[in-house]
Amino acid sequence: MRLNVFAVIFMSALVLSHSFAFFAKGVFILSGEKNREYYIKLLRSVAADTGRLPKKSDFAAEDINKIKGYFGPWRYALEAAGLIASKREDKAEKNREKRLKSRNTSIK
Repeated sequence: MRLNVFAVIFMSALVLSHSFAFFAKGVFILSGEKNREYYIKLLRSVAADTGRLPKKSDFAAEDINKIKGYFGPWRYALEAAGLIASKREDKAEKNREKRLKSRNTSIK
């Protein structure tokens, strides 16, 4: 009877350990899967190692698919990693400046 109780407790702990996040290599990993933070750090480390922007050819096909799944186009992944400036933010700022400029000219 004691052996069965121990087995149930052990199996429950095993299942629970896979259900919660755990910390490995400075990145939170959920259920054994790599997450956005992992890929951001991976992109940054490849950039630091190679001294240039990471190319798709620097990664395995599985990693490329995951990166594109999380971030969309490759450029957005590089933007999320902080390796290049965001065109979307630049465009929003330019539109804002345009609106302010048009308000100032229409008031006069």
